[in-house]
Amino acid sequence: MIAPRWRKVLRDLWSNKTRTVLVLLSIAVGVTAIGMVLGAQGIVDRSLPDAYAAVHPSDGLIFCITTFDDDMIASIEAMPEIESAEGRRAVNVRFLDQAGNWYNMQLNAIPNYEEMDINIVYGEEGAFPPPTHELLIERASLAPSLGLGGVEIGDTLIVEAPNGKQREMRLAGTVHDMSQLPAFINGSGYGYINFDTLEWLGEPRDYNQVVFRVAEHGGDAEYINAVAKQVQRKLERAGVTVIFALVPPPGEHPAQSFLDTLSMVLGAIGVLSLGLSMFLIVNTLS
Repeated sequence: MIAPRWRKVLRDLWSNKTRTVLVLLSIAVGVTAIGMVLGAQGIVDRSLPDAYAAVHPSDGLIFCITTFDDDMIASIEAMPEIESAEGRRAVNVRFLDQAGNWYNMQLNAIPNYEEMDINIVYGEEGAFPPPTHELLIERASLAPSLGLGGVEIGDTLIVEAPNGKQREMRLAGTVHDMSQLPAFINGSGYGYINFDTLEWLGEPRDYNQVVFRVAEHGGDAEYINAVAKQVQRKLERAGVTVIFALVPPPGEHPAQSFLDTLSMVLGAIGVLSLGLSMFLIVNTLS
């Protein structure tokens, strides 16, 4: 025998079926959203710092307009404040997608992929390091919005260098580069080539970027900034035109601020959903 009060409750719930379902759904959505956000945030907080540290992220980066050679890298590496330094070359190119549209891509040339000690790039699928006259694509760049959604290993891309020279380049594989800003945030994909391919595209076999790690105080952004300014002055005294020096927050992944913001937004949506469910409960009871 059901007590009268519970009969009334059941009768009220049944007479307001739509509202009852909305209450239950909003509670479920709110609790699930908050749980998923907290769970995902916990996983990211535990795994991302260790994974990022494994690539030996640079403490500072210097971006230049004019180029320089290995002698300059050796000179920078000889500074007592520097633990290690490496030269890289970034070239902004265009490529033709399968629909005949042009998209931008940043090609990164690294002198020796097997001896990288800073911002290490790891092979994912296919060939590694990149074969001559072929390229590798960062795995997060394989997105339709970047013109690479339908591209597979073995496909050929028509790539146009800044000098207007066009080359057919085979996609030989994919890589994972945690040191780069995610491609969808950057707005263009990332490709990786060797220096023979760089020369084949009509570009000089020189560097326009320096990545370095400091010998001490690696967690002190102010100290790293001071060292970056010293490296910048050394380059400028040698006649190199520097665009800017970048010192990211020590030990922090480039997408960390984006992930934190996304977690806040999703958490807020979950809280709002719970708030809505409370409003519906009160409304139902009244």
